[in-house]
Amino acid sequence: MLLIKACVLLLTLLAVLPVAAFETTQVVTSSSESYQQYTAATCILIDSEMQDKTPNSARYLELKRQHTRHCQAPLTAKHAARVLGNANTPKSINIFDFIEDNSQDEPQARAQYESARPTVSATKRMPEARTNILYPLLVTILPWFILLLVFSLLLGVMGRYFKKHAARRRGQAGEKRIEKRLKSCFAKGECRIFTNLVLSTDSGSLTEVDLVLLCRSGVFVIESKNYRGWIFGDPKRATWTQVLHKRRSQFQNPLHQNYKHCLAIAHCLGLATGIESLVVFSDQVTFKTQMPANVVQEVGLVSYIRSFKHEVFTAAEFNRHGERLADVQLLSDKAAKRRHLDELNMRRKEPKMSAID
Repeated sequence: MLLIKACVLLLTLLAVLPVAAFETTQVVTSSSESYQQYTAATCILIDSEMQDKTPNSARYLELKRQHTRHCQAPLTAKHAARVLGNANTPKSINIFDFIEDNSQDEPQARAQYESARPTVSATKRMPEARTNILYPLLVTILPWFILLLVFSLLLGVMGRYFKKHAARRRGQAGEKRIEKRLKSCFAKGECRIFTNLVLSTDSGSLTEVDLVLLCRSGVFVIESKNYRGWIFGDPKRATWTQVLHKRRSQFQNPLHQNYKHCLAIAHCLGLATGIESLVVFSDQVTFKTQMPANVVQEVGLVSYIRSFKHEVFTAAEFNRHGERLADVQLLSDKAAKRRHLDELNMRRKEPKMSAID
């Protein structure tokens, strides 16, 4: 989704800031007629001679009239050669060929030269007069935009990576606290603790159990939830709700989740009774709904287990179950956990069955 938004933004930027330059034209017109434009050098000479003349003299007025008419858009040397040059025109053009001393003879002189020169239209295109205001802006902004786009993509990927692994580390921290509490409250011969067991259910699928506490009073299958905030839950609903800093999030009902773990332990040990499901939240949560007895905080974990006083296993059964779980512990290596994760990913990618009419 982030990549799609970035591409749309890039296309919008390219549409708003066009790269193509455009040409402008300059029109030299008068209310009554159009005049042939002199070269820049000719106009400079006219202006220089005007400075040497008396403003009220006839010569000054003639030069001023010539400058007003023919020096509005002076031609470059190259353009003048193209406009004025032909087989009958000499390569060198004298400025005084254009400027007549007697203003009365100007129409005849102009007619004489106009007959030898091609007619120039009123509209003249400035040579290669390209202007583009937005192009430099685009060249400046585009590299920074691409850099920002790449940075945003990397930030999004890294954010999802760290978020995923941060949640895993929080879960592992909660399991370590529970394990440490159990070891400090129960003697080594009284109970045995097994962590992160990868087991196969009777259907053949794999599941991972956070903690298993084996006692003479039963096998306690513990699901650890290192959450914070308010917890709303109903044993019969598929999802529960966590509220943290006014943010609500849904998670799977841990009792339903742990039910599959209990089935896997029962299948592994060949037991039909003596399996106890136990969900343990951190002490940083507050239950906002009535929870069943087997959903406790860490502070109430030991007291709940000690409430089971009746022994359901003999010493031989206790040792046999312990050896079986120890073997499973050895087999629950990284390869087994990887197979379990791959199975979960394949299960999430499977299409859901749609209703058949």
